[in-house]
Amino acid sequence: MVEVKGYKAFNKDETNRYGMPFTVGKTYYTKGELKFGNNGNGWHMCTALSDVFRYVNATEEDVIVAEVIGRGSFIRRDDDYNGYYDMYCFEEMTIDKFLTREEIIDKMLASPPHEV
Repeated sequence: MVEVKGYKAFNKDETNRYGMPFTVGKTYYTKGELKFGNNGNGWHMCTALSDVFRYVNATEEDVIVAEVIGRGSFIRRDDDYNGYYDMYCFEEMTIDKFLTREEIIDKMLASPPHEV
């Protein structure tokens, strides 16, 4: 089974943009055709922490970021024009850990920039 580690943004109350609550250690599943977008299907995540912030504005919104693991069937998208890389949509996703602001900053400073 394919397994990819990555990052996903949530509201500060540990819900997604649709109000669904998420819990550390729990695995979430979906069925049906995987699709990207607001009307998509599946669990979206990015392998680069910096790409998560292309989808949420952390300076104006109260957001938190989790380390997640995607498993099973997936689709992947790279968008060189907009600079989005390694964005995935999985049929399964486990929430490993919600990161503190300090952990986010440390990881952002330690990660190399994307190659273009």
